[in-house]
Amino acid sequence: FTGEYMLLVKNKKESKVNSLRFIKFYFPLINILNKLTNSEIIIIQFICSNLGINKTKIKINQELTELNKSSYYNSINKLIKLNVISKTEYQNIYEINKEFIYNGKY
Repeated sequence: FTGEYMLLVKNKKESKVNSLRFIKFYFPLINILNKLTNSEIIIIQFICSNLGINKTKIKINQELTELNKSSYYNSINKLIKLNVISKTEYQNIYEINKEFIYNGKY
């Protein structure tokens, strides 16, 4: 109505995120972090460091986490019980619950 011209530009989502790796933690995981043992947190750190982009399965074993055998198995069983991870039909391959942790592109 004013007679002024405007240039219409298509909305473009711009990300200011640099190329450093990041992973998303969702509230179900954040809500249980204070209840986890040091060994369980080490496994979660391993998952975060090694989970591929848009992947939900990961190989985890005792040697890779450098935990002693009893701590490793107790921690894996607790994370399964808390539904953070679940077993697959393959040995040492676990499915990560996307409601807890997800590694996707921004």
